[in-house]
This record gives sequence, C-alpha cells and structure tokens, in this order.
Amino acid sequence: MKTSSLLGHCAQLLKIIRKSPHPADALTSDYMRERKYIGSKERRAVSEIVFSILRRLILLDFHVEVTCSTSHRTDVPDEVLVVAAGALLLYTDEFEHLDSLLRAASNDAEDIPSAIAQLLIEKGGLDPTKATECIAALQASIAQRKNEILTSDTPWIDCSMPEWMFQNWCDYYGRDSAIENANTVLNGAPLTVRVNTMIGNREKVLTALQNDGFDCTATPYSPHGIIFARRVQLHTHPLMQHGIIEVQDEGSQLVGFALSPHEEWSVLDACAGAGGKSLHCAVLQNDKGAITGSDIEPRRLRELYHRSQRAHLKSIRCQSFATLKPDERSSLFGTFDAVIIDAPCSGIGTIRRSPMLKYRVNPNQLERIAAKQRSIISDYARYVKPGGILLYVTCSLMHEENADVVSAFLSSTDEFIGDDLRPVFEQHGIGIDISGESPHCVTLLPYQHGTDGFFIARMKRIH
Repeated sequence: MKTSSLLGHCAQLLKIIRKSPHPADALTSDYMRERKYIGSKERRAVSEIVFSILRRLILLDFHVEVTCSTSHRTDVPDEVLVVAAGALLLYTDEFEHLDSLLRAASNDAEDIPSAIAQLLIEKGGLDPTKATECIAALQASIAQRKNEILTSDTPWIDCSMPEWMFQNWCDYYGRDSAIENANTVLNGAPLTVRVNTMIGNREKVLTALQNDGFDCTATPYSPHGIIFARRVQLHTHPLMQHGIIEVQDEGSQLVGFALSPHEEWSVLDACAGAGGKSLHCAVLQNDKGAITGSDIEPRRLRELYHRSQRAHLKSIRCQSFATLKPDERSSLFGTFDAVIIDAPCSGIGTIRRSPMLKYRVNPNQLERIAAKQRSIISDYARYVKPGGILLYVTCSLMHEENADVVSAFLSSTDEFIGDDLRPVFEQHGIGIDISGESPHCVTLLPYQHGTDGFFIARMKRIH
C-alpha cells in the first residue's frame, strides 16, 4: 500500500472516531475488521498514527485553523487537513519512529512530505501547487509555535488539553507539574504485565521474555511487574495462555499492594469489572482468602471468571450485588475484612490509551460523576467490618473525583479514619514518595511514576 493511501485510511478512521461516542480502540478494531485487505504492519502504522493525532487534536486543530487560508481549505475535509498537520508534526518530532512505521507498512519509496502532498491532492481535492502551499503553511506554523513555546500564554494548546482541565491541574498540582503531566500523556502508554507469582517468578519470566526477543525490564515500583519498551502482541504467548502473566498497568498493580490483604481476609472487590485487582489480591493472599468480585453489570464478571480459571486461582467467586435483594445485601453489611472500590470515573488517568476522554469530559459531567462516587463510597463502606480496610481507587487525575470524595466521606462519618499507606508499601519494598499528600492517599502521575494516572486512598473502620 502506498504511503499516501495509508494516510488516507488515517483520515477515514479519524473522521469516524471524532463523530462517534464509542471508544477509539473499539472503532479502530471495527474499521480494520471490515477491511481485511489491510495487513498487520499497515494496521499498526494506521493505528499508531491516528492515536498520536488524537492525543494532539487541540494543537493540530490550532495549526489547521490559523495556517490554512480559505483557498487552501476549499472543500478539503477537516480530517484530511488534521492528518496532514499531524503527519508533519510527527515528521518533525518523531521522524525515526514515523519513518520506520511507514517503511514497514508501505510498498513505495514515497517520502513523507510527498505522501502528505499526495493525500491533499487525492483526498482533499487540491491541485499540486495548492497542496505544496498548504504544507508550507503548516510547517511554518509548527516551527513558529515551537519557537514560542516557552513564552506562550496558551500552554494548554501545546499540551493539547482543554483549557478548563489544564487550569484545574495547575490549581491542584502546580503549573510545572501540570505541564509535565500534560506533555507526558501526549505519548502512548507502555505495555505492562504482572507476573502471577503463585506459578511464576518475575526474574525467570523476565529472562524468558528477553530470550524470546522482547525488549522488557522489571517495573520500578511493583515487585511483580514487567514493562515492555514497545507494544507487542502477547495474547498467544504461552506465558499468557498458561496464566503466568496478565496485562495490568503498574499503577493498577500498586492497588493490590496498597491493600496488602492478609491471607485469611475476606475481600469484596465492589466494582471488579474484568477483575485485574481481584486476581492480584488472590495472588497476594496465596489463594487462601475469600475474594468476591462484584459489578453492577454481571456480564463484566464473565471475564473475571475465565481469567481466574486461567490463573489457577480458586479463592475468587463472582457475585453481582446488583442482583441481590435488599435483605440479602443488608445481611452482608460488616462482614468483609476489606472492600475495594475501583469507582466509576472520568478515566482521565488513562488518556494515553483513550485520548478522546479528555475532549469529552466537561465540568458538569465531572460533578455528576463525583456525586455518584460519593454515593458509591457511602454505600459500600457498610460492608466493611470493624477494624477492616476500605480502599478507594480511581483512574482519574481530577481532584473532584479523588481527594475531594475521600475528604467528604471522612468528614461525614466517625466510623472511618485515614490509614497510613507508607507501612504497607514499605512492607513490599515499594518506594513511593507520598510525603506531599495525606499519608492515607497517593496520586500516581504519568510523568512522575510512568504509570497511568491513579488515585488510591486507604481507610480503616474503627467501630
């Protein structure tokens, strides 16, 4: 396939994603499934370019808006111009990666600027002269913006963040941290796996993967994790098929260590979903505890069941509390040694993987989500027995969903207090600095910790 044709597919897919409320990864899978003639290397190139563009949409829209005159934009679809701007930006910033992607996927010797020009001609309807002028204007805008980046009074554009969200981060984390974090999430997330230490040893698994040709290293915080230098397919690898490794972000792995469940504990994973945290907790308990995975949508628990079977874990059972009668639920109040609430949230901590989330969330939605979270934490706190632990978790970086929810809950009750996270992390040799926060809370930041954005709060029921 020609390079310009690959960019044409990028434009088609970008249009679909921007118009649809569905997740970009699902839409990408559907797009590729419907076009079986697109080979694996071509799929990788299109996917990586499109997701790089999605992470930079605000900046690319800016370049398109201020540099393409009316004559350049006549009947040129927006998605074509955005892909042209995105390819030029990547050509400037990440030439080697983009060049290797396209060379692996393309069967021509077309250089990237020529391919962009051909895209503007074939999909944008421009004549060669207008296409060349458009490219020159975009390149000039990209260069000028880079020269002005340190003095810009609109840094959220360069970080491709909605202004309100960027300001929210500045107010809470400080301007420098906000900029660092916003720039970090312009890059894709690494692939991270967790070793099932019931049946595997991290050092041996790491060596085996390296011997298989994978570029991977031990995670810096989680003693069970392995991180890959680039995204690879592992679903058919024997280590995955035999339950020895599970895909799990390092931040998510740290949730299990933050709970650090005793072997005999009964644990309720209240919003279990596919159950990554349930699986890890079962391993930490040496499969001797009793873990109940629950979710408001019972169908989500099917994946947890299959994953627990693959991992050879017997201590996990699936039970959606949403299907229980009120008296059945109340009979379980105060019966669990620990409850994990991985609360439904905006998902802003995962925008390296799901970049459209940052454009679709607004302050009103954020308040509605936080209100739901306040209700959920109050509801599920009732299941914790006196002396037990309540762990509240989100994959968000918005304080309204994190510290504000926990503070409101602790202020509303005298039954729970914050429980220091530092001893449980130290117990596992995890060197997370939480000195700047309340000792019962930790925020994991992509730029600082290399993980997805996570918030973890540990609380103890005292009576």
